[in-house]
Amino acid sequence: LGLQAEETKPVEPGAGLCPPHTTSCAILAVIDAIALTRGDRFFTADFTPANLTAWGFQDCQHDTTNDEFGSMLGRLLLRTLPHDYTENSTFTWFPLMPPEAMEKNLTKLGITDKYSFERPGRAPGPHIVESYAAVNLIVR
Repeated sequence: LGLQAEETKPVEPGAGLCPPHTTSCAILAVIDAIALTRGDRFFTADFTPANLTAWGFQDCQHDTTNDEFGSMLGRLLLRTLPHDYTENSTFTWFPLMPPEAMEKNLTKLGITDKYSFERPGRAPGPHIVESYAAVNLIVR
């Protein structure tokens, strides 16, 4: 909740990422996770398609052609909260940066037309069809 509800740090030259206070504390509180990850055998010697499956290995690769310039946080948000984030939102792809700052940066890159700077709302969920007749009606 703090990620989207709190005011971010001011964006100024050299500021880097500007997450809200709660996010900063969470990142610092789990710094031990970095050491655990570095020691994880699936991220070292066993990081191969044979151990992760070809799909899993490919899915873990760094992709600089995606909408977030290689980061994976947006992919994680879209997979785990598909009804809360949209494919073209700066809140999805750059959640640690204020939309105003991202609009300025993306304008410099000339790609603002790819993104929405509006706060995403909850998307409608799937419609559950519970009868054979309803399925038949949809298919025809």
